Amino acid sequence: MRQRTHPQSHGPGTELATESPAQDEAESSSGKFSRGVPTRILSIASYFTLALGIGTMAAAAYLMVASYTPVPYWDEWGVLTPYLASNSRLPLQWIWAQTNEHRIVFYKLLLLLDLRFFKGREWPMFLAIFLSQLSLCGLLAWFLYKLGKLEGWAYRSAIGIALYCVFCPSQWENYIWGFQLSFVLVSLLFASALLALLALSQPTGLPRNKQRALLGISVLAAAAATISNANGVLAWPILIAASLMLRLRRAITAAYVLSGAALAGLYFHRYVAPHHHASPMVSLHQPLQIVEYVEKYFGSSFVPSTHLDWSLQLGAVGLTLVFGLSLWAVRHLDTNDRVFSIGLLSLMGYMFLTACVTALGRINFGTDQAFSPRYQSYALLFWFAFAVLLMKFLLTRHRLWTLAVLSVAIATLLAASVHWYGPILRIVRATASERGLAGMALLTGVHDDDMLKGTIWISPPMLWDDVTYLKPRGWSIFSTEEARQLNQPLTAIYEVVPSDQCSGFIDHVQSFKQTSGGLKLEGWAVHSKSKLPLSAIVMVNDGLISGYGAPGIQRPDVADTLHSYRALLSGWIGFVEPGAPGTATEVYGVIDSFGHHTVCKIGQAAPPGE
Repeated sequence: MRQRTHPQSHGPGTELATESPAQDEAESSSGKFSRGVPTRILSIASYFTLALGIGTMAAAAYLMVASYTPVPYWDEWGVLTPYLASNSRLPLQWIWAQTNEHRIVFYKLLLLLDLRFFKGREWPMFLAIFLSQLSLCGLLAWFLYKLGKLEGWAYRSAIGIALYCVFCPSQWENYIWGFQLSFVLVSLLFASALLALLALSQPTGLPRNKQRALLGISVLAAAAATISNANGVLAWPILIAASLMLRLRRAITAAYVLSGAALAGLYFHRYVAPHHHASPMVSLHQPLQIVEYVEKYFGSSFVPSTHLDWSLQLGAVGLTLVFGLSLWAVRHLDTNDRVFSIGLLSLMGYMFLTACVTALGRINFGTDQAFSPRYQSYALLFWFAFAVLLMKFLLTRHRLWTLAVLSVAIATLLAASVHWYGPILRIVRATASERGLAGMALLTGVHDDDMLKGTIWISPPMLWDDVTYLKPRGWSIFSTEEARQLNQPLTAIYEVVPSDQCSGFIDHVQSFKQTSGGLKLEGWAVHSKSKLPLSAIVMVNDGLISGYGAPGIQRPDVADTLHSYRALLSGWIGFVEPGAPGTATEVYGVIDSFGHHTVCKIGQAAPPGE
């Protein structure tokens, strides 16, 4: 309790007594409180939450590195094939053409740059995804500090939550697939448009030229979002609603209305609804399924993949709390936090509208389709905005102990999710291994079409047509070190060491003589002493490198036989080009030692029947 004394008194409470109620209110709403047990708890929890947020960002970066491969994946082939068919010209029609329900102009422009300057290696997309997420965190940090006026523990906690929600590995699809650039870029662009609008509404008078600049930035960012991903179109109704709630000049609202109408008209000009998606008008006749889809969409943010059945109930409870708090915020918009509250409500509204529209178009796949990891990019931003809104609500009502409990609960929830990272990383590595194996089939020309259909694209004949274009230009998988080493003498690249340095076996040989020729080999290989899996597999015909194997396949039988858990991932699968009749393929394992590549022979195999 504050002691009240006369300002001229020299008693112990003199300094506190001179603080005005207005100052007390401002400090409490920003996160400043007098020292005490709750404040110490809040401070400790804030540092812990911030550390978890930074760790989450590092985990996402590692996930991207672990999953990187230059092999295009699913929809990337659907985008790449029409471009190759146009003889690699710059067709504006291709840039504007739909991909499913999206217009992904920026992804296609970056794809062109990647092909022209980086041989289609895909890494510019991965880099752009990470930088987009990092930029979004930067915008949110500015929003929290400048408009939210959060300081101290409140700012640290909010930044930690933002880092966690933006980079959370639960959206792992967005980190292993360059095509998902459009998916994350649209959030950055919408946030840019919204924050420019909020800056425009600041109570301090802005010069007209600065107002016009902010309005221009907001409109351009919203326009860019529209041509980045389908839900970018939803930016316009949210921005219009925000401008009305902020009571901006009619001319500003009119600018959003006219710009939105023009961009939406351009977007839907000659738009063709994807035939494999549900009709939104038909989906409206299934309101209960839509509600269930949305509840799973947001509820799955809090549960591991092994307990997704909990998400329906969690989503229902969470959304109920959200709507209750949102109604309170709308009723108290005349407070000092008016602009900040409208910003949080707008962010939540955009993500919620995205979920609803997604449900309208995807309900035919079943409500469990809402569990797709990529959707967490939007769901987690929704929960970030809600968490900050709740924090601000408690701050303004001076609920110190409630805030302390909330901060500890959030930190505990974030910490508990760390153990989900291991399973996610295993999924990501398995997916990357499958894509790498498919790339080896394309590289060696072995037509294992069943495997290709199940891993990288539904139409293998289209893949082989693309290979005839990519290969002579050295693009994509044909720009890799493996492609350059193909058909080179083994001894010109590797040092061959005695075979007793490694152990392994070729378990299975499959011939593709009836289609393309070549072999598919399966086996296992480890270092003899350490029992660790070898880093790569190289296959040789007549002394020339003719194929590769992808290691990392689980082989519990080998681990049991060798009595070493280290050998669990010792399995490998590979492809080798057709050899001369009667020629056996030699298989070597790569041993990395102090920067030098050495290989030891595992065995050799001939086509079945020879």
